[in-house]
Amino acid sequence: MESEAIARLQTKEAGEAIIERIQRDFQLAPLVARTLLEQLRRYDEDYYPQRRENGQLTYLAVSKASPAGQKLTACQRVAVKLTLHSPDDLIALGHWRRGGAAAAALTAHRRG
Repeated sequence: MESEAIARLQTKEAGEAIIERIQRDFQLAPLVARTLLEQLRRYDEDYYPQRRENGQLTYLAVSKASPAGQKLTACQRVAVKLTLHSPDDLIALGHWRRGGAAAAALTAHRRG
């Protein structure tokens, strides 16, 4: 019987297969399982932007709409895409290294 269920899952679209698994695992009606899957998709879109490049990460930050002094667990969170490094950094680094005297002068100025 289990192999029969697996065969049915493999022939379905991923969303339909997940709905069937939710129904079976949690003993839910089809409509409830479908609604749950749609809600999970919305959560995923809200908290994890789909498009990230190399050198980027998603951080769940406290929304500026959340009042100050509120407990963090009660604050609304928003997904923020942070860029740690990008191809532009390599270009800037190349200019910095070729700058030689200008780079040394800037470094000395910052230390002074």
